Amino acid sequence: MIRILFVLLLNNFVFLTDLTFSIVSETHKNHQPKIIQIYSKTSSPELMRIEYYYENGLLRRIENYKKNKLDDLVIEYNDKGEVQFKGYYKMGEFSGDTLKVFNDYGRIISKHAYVNGTLNGISYHYSSDG
Repeated sequence: MIRILFVLLLNNFVFLTDLTFSIVSETHKNHQPKIIQIYSKTSSPELMRIEYYYENGLLRRIENYKKNKLDDLVIEYNDKGEVQFKGYYKMGEFSGDTLKVFNDYGRIISKHAYVNGTLNGISYHYSSDG
């Protein structure tokens, strides 16, 4: 009985490693991927994630989706790989309590307070000299 259970778990593990497929929907002039869409492998595939890339191949933006709406973490990077923007979404609406925006050097330039997906509260904007 234990051996059969082990085999079943092993088969499920192999199945779980292949639940998505990717489509390069757009490329740069140098043939590097510009946009990669990742879908679930189901009878009716559902968009799960979109990755955007710079022409040099570095990741520019990651968007996670659920039922074709932004859902979960969204991160945007500059062309040096530093975070520009980070925020959480729930079914298309910003849901985090603070939206943070960063400059090209990874320094925070603004923070905005949100309540239930709506801008509500104090926003901070930082000048380039601090």
